[in-house]
Amino acid sequence: MFGLLGKVITNLFAFFITIGLLIGGCVYIGGKAIEKADEANRRNAAGRPQEDGTAPNVVSGAFEAAKNSFSKSIANDLIQQYEIVENGSDEMAKSIRAGAVAEAYLQAKDAASYERWKSIADSHMQKALGK
Repeated sequence: MFGLLGKVITNLFAFFITIGLLIGGCVYIGGKAIEKADEANRRNAAGRPQEDGTAPNVVSGAFEAAKNSFSKSIANDLIQQYEIVENGSDEMAKSIRAGAVAEAYLQAKDAASYERWKSIADSHMQKALGK
């Protein structure tokens, strides 16, 4: 009487047990991976935990470096555009392009280059205004 129904129930039971074991294993392995990553993040470059017990902000530092590199790449592209404009355009166009280069260096947190290009932009603006 329970022949077919018994097999279905047994197979469903085995299926759910298998799924439970797979999920449990994934959670266990994932938890261990998270613990290992957390421990690695709590160590500084010398391999020692930070004194206050917090993890160094490695990801933020890497992101900041990539962002600055990208900003400098944009600045280089804008410099090439400025050089194209410089050869045949009016002073206002030159000022706008130089200002764009200055802003790119500001985003890259390169103060010296920002000041240099800001000065170039201001110089072109003064010429455009006839001063």
